[in-house]
Amino acid sequence: MKAIAAALLLALAPIGARAGEEPAWDCHHTSIVRNFGGSAWRVYACDATHMALVSEPGSAAAPYAFQLDFTDDGVVVSGTGQGDRKAADAAYADIAKLSDGEVKALLAGAMAQR
Repeated sequence: MKAIAAALLLALAPIGARAGEEPAWDCHHTSIVRNFGGSAWRVYACDATHMALVSEPGSAAAPYAFQLDFTDDGVVVSGTGQGDRKAADAAYADIAKLSDGEVKALLAGAMAQR
């Protein structure tokens, strides 16, 4: 089960880097679990401006992962995976409704577990 989470995190790693480069951030830290769209998601703090949400094994959305990036224009959410699309879409809808403050609190909660 940890292998699935690790594989999804590795799949997300290139999103934070240009082709052929290592990403500038690392999401391999202790996580917290939160519910989005009716499925459990493990929240990893990568650094102060990036986090990854990985579906818990056995959930309808698994395997799926979202990456959240803080930009000057707000939070950008991207996702990848092969889990149930409806479950992933439901989670995305919940994530997209989060205020900037709620996203920052989620990031702080995950970073506190380091």
